[in-house]
Amino acid sequence: MQVVSDVTALRERPFPRIACGIGIFDGVHLGHQAILRTVVAQAGRRATPAVFTFANHPLTVLTPARAPRLITPPPLKTRILEEQGIALTIVVPFTPALAALSPDAFVRDVLVGQVGVEAVHVGADFRFGRNRAGGPEDLLRLGAALGFRVEVVPEVTVGGTPVHSSLIRELLAQGKLREAQTFLGRPYLVVGTVQVGAGRGKGLGFPTANLDGAEVLLPDGIYAGRARGRGEWRKAVMSVGVAPTFGGTRRWLEVHFLPPLRDEVGPGVELTVALLHRIRDEIRFPDAAALVAQMRQDVAFAERLLAAEAG
Repeated sequence: MQVVSDVTALRERPFPRIACGIGIFDGVHLGHQAILRTVVAQAGRRATPAVFTFANHPLTVLTPARAPRLITPPPLKTRILEEQGIALTIVVPFTPALAALSPDAFVRDVLVGQVGVEAVHVGADFRFGRNRAGGPEDLLRLGAALGFRVEVVPEVTVGGTPVHSSLIRELLAQGKLREAQTFLGRPYLVVGTVQVGAGRGKGLGFPTANLDGAEVLLPDGIYAGRARGRGEWRKAVMSVGVAPTFGGTRRWLEVHFLPPLRDEVGPGVELTVALLHRIRDEIRFPDAAALVAQMRQDVAFAERLLAAEAG
């Protein structure tokens, strides 16, 4: 996949006949995937399947107080887009200047003038341009006038419930991983670089690979899932939180592999974590011995959950 952050670079290295999905694509959920399928099908072998998206959520500019944390930060989003068959991802910052463009100006100057779209694919609820004034009907009008094809993909529902990123964020905030996965079409993923921690886990007999947990959308607690560093996916039990038993203040995602690994996931290694089941809340224990006793129970329960899933 090619990732472009400056649309002017497209003039220097043009891509043939761009069929482009447009949107935030946070989560790359089932609704987004429906759009991506039409992009890839439209492109076929003669055109470039592409996505035009943003490095930051538009609300960080429009109404910062309402801006949500991202389900899929840009590096993870581009990885998932590639898995969906996208060959070119255009990731631009959403700026006040971009927000000020009228719908017609955005399409004429950016999509046609800079990107050079041949086809545009959007969801039925797509809005664009200053004050979100533009909608699919405007794209259809502009496509007819400026010579590009427009495909509006119907809303996707699961069990009668529309699939939206906001719903998935709400489910994750409640720790409802299985429900969130139903709308994502895949597990909730976190990607990060392993950092040096306090080393307590190893001393307690439960060595962990530690990731920054600040952007994990789940409530603090203990989880079961799988993780992958330099090798294959492996079973794991995870802790999200601040280690209150030891008076911690920084939020970590701590990953304990089942069985434990040695040197494969040391500091600096990128780790991908799929969180699948919530086991319990994070709590403060009276001492380390009580914590270790509970951790043994957590590991045993995680093993049962993951074995049942595999079966």
